[in-house]
Amino acid sequence: AFQSRQAAYLSKLKEALERIVTTPASVHPLLEGDESDRVLNFHSNLKILPDGKIEVTETIRIYNGDGGMLSENDDIKRGILRDFPTKYLHQKGYWVHTGFNLKSVLLDGKEENYTTQSLDNGTRVQIGNADVVLPKGIYTYVLKYETNRQLIFHPDRDELYWNVNGNGWGFRFDTVAATLEFPSQAEIGAQQCY
Repeated sequence: AFQSRQAAYLSKLKEALERIVTTPASVHPLLEGDESDRVLNFHSNLKILPDGKIEVTETIRIYNGDGGMLSENDDIKRGILRDFPTKYLHQKGYWVHTGFNLKSVLLDGKEENYTTQSLDNGTRVQIGNADVVLPKGIYTYVLKYETNRQLIFHPDRDELYWNVNGNGWGFRFDTVAATLEFPSQAEIGAQQCY
């Protein structure tokens, strides 16, 4: 199976190289830089407290491009949006509400303006200043918040199910990572990441 896949790969590679040699103009777009707005690095640090609350620090490093031929989007103008779901439909058919308490928002180490608004399933944090357009560049946002009622209690174990970077972003993510800190008495029985 490996040899068959290798042969198919080499055949496609040969076709691509022949196309490049016969029509060099087709390569030009590959040489232009990608100016798409994107998240360069998203890192979430979760500290699970003995009382079940979770302290979260998210460090979101973004690239604000300026458009261009290859750009997928140019949506970052004044800052970013971060949606936090706080309402979930339980498998038994009732709604579960979790807490969300935003403690601080920083941009490049300094306090940043933000507003919050209710969504059908949670809260949206709109970060940025309506009077300031961000120039092209790299920016680092740090959000600190606390949440509760995130742990799921089963008869034989407790479970934390966490979507690290959430949904609803209009950008690509180059890297996403999380660090979890459990109380000293906790034992990790199983873990999955996808």
